[in-house]
This record gives sequence, structure tokens and C-alpha cells, in this order.
Amino acid sequence: MPSSPPHGIYTLLPPHFPLTTVAIILAIIAVLAAAMVFYWRYRRPTVVTQAAAAPRDRVRDARAKIIRLKPPQPFPVGKVQENYFFELSLAWRELIEYRLQLPVIGATQREVIPQLQKLPLARTTLENIEEFMHRADAIKFAAQPSDFEQAQQDHQQVIKWMQQLTAREG
Repeated sequence: MPSSPPHGIYTLLPPHFPLTTVAIILAIIAVLAAAMVFYWRYRRPTVVTQAAAAPRDRVRDARAKIIRLKPPQPFPVGKVQENYFFELSLAWRELIEYRLQLPVIGATQREVIPQLQKLPLARTTLENIEEFMHRADAIKFAAQPSDFEQAQQDHQQVIKWMQQLTAREG
């Protein structure tokens, strides 16, 4: 006759319940959970190998930008002129900075003019560069109007100066 608890008191588990099986199942679940935590916490990050990129030739990039910049047709007063002269003067400053290591990209015109004296160019050429930078700043920041012919002349002049500064590079 099966043994039953006295006085009608029953336990949560039925009689002859296999407690060892439950304990083994719980132990396996605990080991699997610990293994998953260990894996996620201590796994090694995947190493992504990339071929080393060739260093950029910033002088060549600045030269290409200067040559590529041409005044747009039509050339209305306002944002079109401001953007064009901004891009042209920025490309010219990039060329100076990358070619001669003179810090002129983020500098004001007052800070740039003494740096220009270090350029290996003739005195009249340096004066023309100062005039161009003054004119470009007036167009960019004071909304001084320009015309298409002046923009073309400035572009051609910047190309000539670029060729003089990078003549040894080819």
C-alpha cells in the first residue's frame, strides 16, 4: 500500500518523484547559461583586416580641384558667385598648405599675407595673389558682385600660380 502523508497533508511533489532527474536537468541548464554568459562576455572581437590604403597625395588632389573648378554659366550675383570664389580660394589655400606646409587653410586674410611672403614667387606675383584673395573674400563675405570674365581670369591666374608652385612635381 502506498504511503500517504498523515492527516491529509500533501506535498507539492507527488510521491516517488525523481528528484535526482530534476537536479541533473537544473545543473545542465545552469552550466549552459554560464557558458553562454562566459562566451558573450569574453569572446574575442573579430579582426577585420584591410589592405593598407595608399597615402593620399593631397597636392595632386588640390591641383585637380583647381583645374576642375570653372565658373558656372550663368554666373548670377549672390550664392553662385560666393560659392564659386569660396571653392576656388579654398582649393588655392589647400595647395599652399599641402605643398609648402604653410598653415593658411583656416587663417584669416590678415594671417595669410605674411605667410604668402614665404612663397617662392616673384614680388609682383605675390601682390597679384594678395589682390585675388582680397577680391575673393569681398565676394564671399561682403557680397561684392563679380562678373563671369573676372571669374575666368581669376581661375586661369590661379592655375598659373599652381603650375609655378608645383613645377618640380610635374
